[in-house]
Amino acid sequence: MRNGALVWFGEREQIAFINENLKAEPGIIRAYLFLASDEIRVIYVDPTATPIHEGDAVAPFYFGPDTSAGITYRSALGLIRPEELEMFDPPPGWGTWESAIPIEGHGHDAK
Repeated sequence: MRNGALVWFGEREQIAFINENLKAEPGIIRAYLFLASDEIRVIYVDPTATPIHEGDAVAPFYFGPDTSAGITYRSALGLIRPEELEMFDPPPGWGTWESAIPIEGHGHDAK
């Protein structure tokens, strides 16, 4: 249990999932993992992402399980530009940026 979320698949597995995505997308400079009991929730920070123009929160894309790829849970993925971290909140019910687990990317701008 972390940040009040009971996780039914391990934090380590979620971080491994995110690291695989970071390897495949070298432009992503950081990811924020929001632990949940029913899905993996992550927001990727990519300087080449299309800017968000509406709303007060990041709007994630949802993907169902893909058992052929070994993904047995639903995933919710958001994509923002670095400057949007201070402009937009995480999706409702996800928590705050401070409650997320930051994971550094492999991109040339990763800090």
